[in-house]
Amino acid sequence: MKEEGPQEPRDAHEAARFAVVPQLLILLFSSLILDGGQIARFCGAAIVVHWIAAAIILIRRPRRPTPFDIILLRAGFFLILAVAFTVAIIATFVAEVLNLN
Repeated sequence: MKEEGPQEPRDAHEAARFAVVPQLLILLFSSLILDGGQIARFCGAAIVVHWIAAAIILIRRPRRPTPFDIILLRAGFFLILAVAFTVAIIATFVAEVLNLN
């Protein structure tokens, strides 16, 4: 039985490569939505934030990323995107409420 230890650096690089495909697909499909590019801008911003976070993770622990680091490299984009859309929805709601008063 293989003992689980710290992840190898190649696991981090594979996780980073794994994250690229869904990001490009979501960016492609979000740019096809006819909303003036609003959703595409959110997706683009989420991609930039994700890769900044990925760079920080890979710089801090280049040889021994933790399992949580690998998860963030693979799926952190979706978390960031969900937070960005939630903030946008709340900001829109607050803006509408303030305009009614």
